[in-house]
Amino acid sequence: RDLTPSAPSAASVPVPVPAPVPPPSARSSEARLELFVLIALGIPLLVIVAVAGLGLWPHDPDALVDLELRNAGPDLGGWSLLGRNDDAEDVASHVLRSIRTTLPPLLLATLLALGIGVTAGALWGYSPRSIPGRLAGLAIETIDAVPRLLIVLVAVAFFETDGYLYKVLPVTGITLAPVVAHPVRGAVADLVGRPFVEALVVLGVSRPAILLRHVLWNNARGPALMATAEVVAFLVLFDVTLGYLGHSQPDHLSLGGLIERGIRDVLSGDETINPLQAWGPLGAATLAVAWASVVAERLRTRIEEAHARW
Repeated sequence: RDLTPSAPSAASVPVPVPAPVPPPSARSSEARLELFVLIALGIPLLVIVAVAGLGLWPHDPDALVDLELRNAGPDLGGWSLLGRNDDAEDVASHVLRSIRTTLPPLLLATLLALGIGVTAGALWGYSPRSIPGRLAGLAIETIDAVPRLLIVLVAVAFFETDGYLYKVLPVTGITLAPVVAHPVRGAVADLVGRPFVEALVVLGVSRPAILLRHVLWNNARGPALMATAEVVAFLVLFDVTLGYLGHSQPDHLSLGGLIERGIRDVLSGDETINPLQAWGPLGAATLAVAWASVVAERLRTRIEEAHARW
């Protein structure tokens, strides 16, 4: 009797079932919806930022006005789009001035997070065993190990209110550097062992040129932009939260401060209070966070589709 085990038949071998792929029509409809959301949120946000940056608010927020206009509703003819607060001041002008004052330090904090994150992530991913790579990885892991809110609160206590805009916000940006460093490190480490990188080394291309041009610019740019959008959303949330808690410049009422003041007046029980003095700054902050989050999610989807095609 032949006791040699027979080979399994073709019918008994399990055949892997590929994952279902959505039809092109579904993918195109999702892409159109994401594009519509980006445009719907981006155009109003761009207009608000442009008007605020140029200082084109319709009324002087500090001008003395008639107290009979207290808590007046929106007046489109008088360019009072959000009405007046309890001091008869124009709510929209306060929101625009707050955005203009916060924009430069917010941009500085974003650039700090982007610069530190890209540099550390590139060194960490390209040569993790070298001394610069190890130091970069240690720095990012150290920053990431400490809760960001704790670092920001320590900075608030150390600098006090006089240094909020150009000291506390940049410190917040530094704490968000790991948000940029981790995806950049992953993209760089994924490309280091690719054949085209080894071919460039054989052709005599310098390693800094390979890292900057062929790895970072051509392949890690998408993850860095995705992380930058997330950083912007985090910074706006931190600024609004600290302003709501009363931590801001003495001469600057941030969006969070405007929200806190509006909510306090609305909850006072006075039925004549204009509710838009709370909903206006809250809507501006929500619009900024939502747009940055949608941009980050859109870029993440594009990156995942590109990896799937590889």
